[in-house]
Amino acid sequence: MRRGSENASTVLLDPLQLQEIENVYAVKDFQQVRQFLAENAFLPPLIIEVFDDISTYFPGARCVLQVVHDPEEEIPSVADKAVIYITTELDPPQALERFDALEHSWWSKVQARDRGKLCLIVRFPGTPP
Repeated sequence: MRRGSENASTVLLDPLQLQEIENVYAVKDFQQVRQFLAENAFLPPLIIEVFDDISTYFPGARCVLQVVHDPEEEIPSVADKAVIYITTELDPPQALERFDALEHSWWSKVQARDRGKLCLIVRFPGTPP
């Protein structure tokens, strides 16, 4: 459903999906994330879906959702991305092993559905944003 007074590319977000995202992610710059998700309505279900898998491979990890502009991206339409930062206490080799497993189990099944707009990044405590 489109709201007539808004940008033609903006779609109303499902408030339940937005609430679910807010419940499981720390959202950095909520208004920017909300606008980005409205413009990319295919993303909220993926962002919700991946949280269960992240929790399986990274129990207790803190997950932050943020919109990031990649200045090195050669394709302007995918320069802005929803990034999920997974902050884990695991040691780096174990975290990398689990991230690889996450990529193979979940990411490989949905990568085409994200249209180049979703990115997962593992971080460690004390790592600057």
